Amino acid sequence: MCVNLITVNDRVILHNIRTVIIIILIVTILTTLADSYIQASASSAGAEAEMAASRKLAKYESLSPAYLVQPIALETLGPINESAV
Repeated sequence: MCVNLITVNDRVILHNIRTVIIIILIVTILTTLADSYIQASASSAGAEAEMAASRKLAKYESLSPAYLVQPIALETLGPINESAV
C-alpha cells in the first residue's frame, strides 16, 4: 500500500492509494533433446530455458504495467530459467 500526503487548507491529509497488480505466470516446458533445442542445450545447461523465458517476456511486453508477467521455463532434463527460481 502506498500513502500520499495531500495538503488541503494547510492541513496534511494521508491518502491511501491501492494499486492492483495482476500476476501472470506463463509455464513453458521444453524438450531439450528436440532438434530445435539441441544446439543451445549442448552449449550450457539451462540455455534454452533462458531463451524461452526471454521470448515469452518479449511476447507480452506490450501489456499494461498493471500486469506482472513471470515466465517459468523448464527443460525436461532439469534446468529452470533463472528468474523463476
